[in-house]
Amino acid sequence: MTSSETWSRRVAEWRVSGKTADEFSAGRGFAGSTLRWWASRLGRERAAMVQVVRAAPSPLRDACLELAVGQVRVLVRAGFDRALLHEVLGVLGARRA
Repeated sequence: MTSSETWSRRVAEWRVSGKTADEFSAGRGFAGSTLRWWASRLGRERAAMVQVVRAAPSPLRDACLELAVGQVRVLVRAGFDRALLHEVLGVLGARRA
């Protein structure tokens, strides 16, 4: 596994854990600050990979946004769960790394 893959997995596990970076890192052989740095780096890389395909009014809500991550399309409607979207994009980004 590459360093990026390893850290992507760690960051995803950390996000799901609900712990602080320092709590999650304790006893794992890496520092919370390193985990936060990788989370930031991977987030920037994922942001560069996500493309807005269209933003248009939706008959169900005021607006929707379609994001493309490689071959995958994610439709985001008003009132979406930010944590869930972050997790989904994290998983999609980890698959592409």
